[in-house]
Amino acid sequence: VANGFRNVVKCLADAKRQSTDRSRACSGDLLLNPKVALFFLAFILQFVSKECENKFLSFLILGIVFAFAGLIICTVIAVTAARLSDRFRGSSRGGLFLTKLGGLLFTYLGIRLAFSE
Repeated sequence: VANGFRNVVKCLADAKRQSTDRSRACSGDLLLNPKVALFFLAFILQFVSKECENKFLSFLILGIVFAFAGLIICTVIAVTAARLSDRFRGSSRGGLFLTKLGGLLFTYLGIRLAFSE
């Protein structure tokens, strides 16, 4: 039993060390960040009318609308990226196209940087 417990603790410690920013965001660290909370408080309150009787309800509804809109946008981006990824992985022409596109982009940025003042 003690050996199994040590293995579980070791696995948890390894998983914590390998934590990424994405897992931090999913765990709620970003939501509990006071700077993020103050930003949303200041941002959303700009859209609550001073004449409104129930400011908290307006604030809550705006927050829910913001979260729902973000959910829809992020879902569309994720689904589109997954479909494009499948399409490019399935063909050798897709990988060649992405390589050439990346090369053109870096060439354009280099030329633009060379002629900037």
